[in-house]
Amino acid sequence: MRNTTARSKDQEEKPSPSRIPAPTPPENQLHPQVSLEFTHGDPLVDLIPFRQSTLFGGPGGAGKSTLLKQLIRCWYTEQPFLNRPAHKPAHVYYVEGDRSQSAKTFYKELGGFDDDVTFYSIISRTSGLRLEWISEPDNAAALLDHVLLKLRPIPGSVLIIDPFSPFFVKGEDGDRRAVAASIIRLTRAQEDYGITTIFLQHFNKEKTDRGQRYARPWERFNGAGAWFHFSDNALWIVDPAPDAKESWYEFGWKPRHIPWGMARLTRNNSHFEFYAGAEAIDPRDVQFYGLVPLVPTWRSELMEAAEAAGIPEGTARHSLDRLLAGGWVEQPAHGQYQRAKAN
Repeated sequence: MRNTTARSKDQEEKPSPSRIPAPTPPENQLHPQVSLEFTHGDPLVDLIPFRQSTLFGGPGGAGKSTLLKQLIRCWYTEQPFLNRPAHKPAHVYYVEGDRSQSAKTFYKELGGFDDDVTFYSIISRTSGLRLEWISEPDNAAALLDHVLLKLRPIPGSVLIIDPFSPFFVKGEDGDRRAVAASIIRLTRAQEDYGITTIFLQHFNKEKTDRGQRYARPWERFNGAGAWFHFSDNALWIVDPAPDAKESWYEFGWKPRHIPWGMARLTRNNSHFEFYAGAEAIDPRDVQFYGLVPLVPTWRSELMEAAEAAGIPEGTARHSLDRLLAGGWVEQPAHGQYQRAKAN
């Protein structure tokens, strides 16, 4: 009997797209798999832990990029940042995604460090990327892959993306699913490469809206739930309002492992000054304050340092008392003193 179920070669069942195995990319297009046991010093103690993602937000023009450049300078001049030790990363990769800034201008603003920092602009024609391809939302994942494979970040380095949205997000800022998936893609990359990531994002909501609904700064992201909850840590900077009586910049943080806090900053062109106390340091105490370290130090050692610097003992004692009362110096244990951290 004739088999009526037999099929011709043209009628044979073809595998559906979901059954077709993905082609194996060539070796030079594979991401590394750095061991999860690999460790490196935290880029910024308490605020930017190693191998974690940090969301850095604020209104446009508030100084996010400027403050990050200052942090980079602290890393490579071994200076503290916000009175916290800053551990030098193996390298810094700075990805520019919102203005056509040349590498020459970037390094001039940074103050050099071209051996320690790699600048890459996806906006510049030198990237070789077509604008039509960059602007297509479906290419967000491929764009991140392109950046990673182009730069090949080394373990222990820091990757900064300025800004993350819109080009690295597959969808709208307020789309929780699109934002969450895009951030997870970045955190998987930091696992693969053994790096720390910092990605910038503009605030989309004004604090002065009716009812003051956004009392907590991180609520001012459009789709704040996804932006904040899918990143490991959050930083923000807010510039003073035009009608503000004081010209303070508000710098804040919300890491996963410590309570959120804020510090006051003042800006002098490309540099921010940190104020731990409610008021500026008394000019009489500036010299002594320069002797106070970031780590707990016995009072007797401070007095010896003051004497060596030519500060009379009585003057040193009065300076220490004023700095302690003003919040510039803290006492972690009886008889020990250190510079106050903003927290």
